[in-house]
Amino acid sequence: MNQLPDHFQDWYEKVHGEGASDDTERFCRREVMHAMWTLLLDPEFRKAYEEGILWECGDKILRRLFPRLFIYSADYPEK
Repeated sequence: MNQLPDHFQDWYEKVHGEGASDDTERFCRREVMHAMWTLLLDPEFRKAYEEGILWECGDKILRRLFPRLFIYSADYPEK
């Protein structure tokens, strides 16, 4: 699970006058995750993903490499 910084509750209470509810924390964690993906999938990465990157490999052959992100996602009913 994504975690917010330890001082998040203190900051939230200082700004809003009360602690953040579980729903608010869940919303904030989701927004942080989306912001991270926005940074990772910047225009430079998307271009490389679609068109590839020319790279001279160890055998001195120029190859076009395509970066990919692999994500493992699973549901653990026992938790």
